Amino acid sequence: MKISRLLPLIGLAIFAYLLASIDLSLVAASFVQLDPLFFLAALALSAFVIVLKAVKWQVIIRSYGLHFSFLDALKGWLVGFAIGLVTPGKIGDLARSYYLKEKANIGKSITTVVVDRIADIFVLFLLAIVGLSVFVSRYVRDDLLLFATYGLFFVFVGCVALFSRKRVVTALLRPLFNAFVSDSRKGVLKGVYDDFYAGIDVMLGKKAILLASLGVTFLIWAVTILYAYVLAIAMGLQIPYDFLFFTFPVVGLLFALPISFSGLGTREASLVFFLSYLGIPAETAIAYSLMMLVVDYILGAVGFGLWTRHPIRLRSLAGQAG
Repeated sequence: MKISRLLPLIGLAIFAYLLASIDLSLVAASFVQLDPLFFLAALALSAFVIVLKAVKWQVIIRSYGLHFSFLDALKGWLVGFAIGLVTPGKIGDLARSYYLKEKANIGKSITTVVVDRIADIFVLFLLAIVGLSVFVSRYVRDDLLLFATYGLFFVFVGCVALFSRKRVVTALLRPLFNAFVSDSRKGVLKGVYDDFYAGIDVMLGKKAILLASLGVTFLIWAVTILYAYVLAIAMGLQIPYDFLFFTFPVVGLLFALPISFSGLGTREASLVFFLSYLGIPAETAIAYSLMMLVVDYILGAVGFGLWTRHPIRLRSLAGQAG
């Protein structure tokens, strides 16, 4: 069994531990206090975030001279989002590339998704560094959390720089390629690999598109934090907007780790940690996180509905991701 398939168990183990450590009746009580109007407002903001993400992906796709309508991009995003909720790793992201492959080869399709994700993670790291700098100065006397984030950011930038150099990556991957890929698949995979890097070269030559993508990503996270703030109001929580601005990008980074299903465990643990500095008990923090999960699954249900009309075989996606 591949180790990568066991990674989601980490998040589930964390989630189980948290549930075993709290009073579940207090978690249920937090749901009872929900304000339906503010909840609907939060749901609308979360839906708007997906709309913005679809717009950003469409801009990246069109930079390759491909015609891909906003509705197609939105459909691909919703389906990918839904699949990502119930699968580990980045299978949901890979699903988006499958919806695009009718317009372009699979290598170039994957390139659009990778560029999209790199912009997300880059902005998340920047916001997390700024936010943690303020958080540490206000609430924590230990700078270890901040230094760890700085270190991860530089590792991420280094990996992106390395990843963008085809010759270096080819030299690193060639021994693995020759050792583990069968002769019958080498031709197909080499074609996907070459198409992928051809797409990277095109994108690197379009600085305006890259900057626009980063700009939209900042807007996405501003709306995402507003969504988290409105959802907190819906649950009767006193969480200042600036506190969420400083801490929620870190929650987003942990949520992006491929060690859970639907972010279970990682999001709860991070929110319990940060909200404890506001005196919010663990039960309330976990209820807040689970309400975010409810929002995710409401929007995910739309994606599942679209997926049933234009299905993708999940086994095929898992094989490509693994």
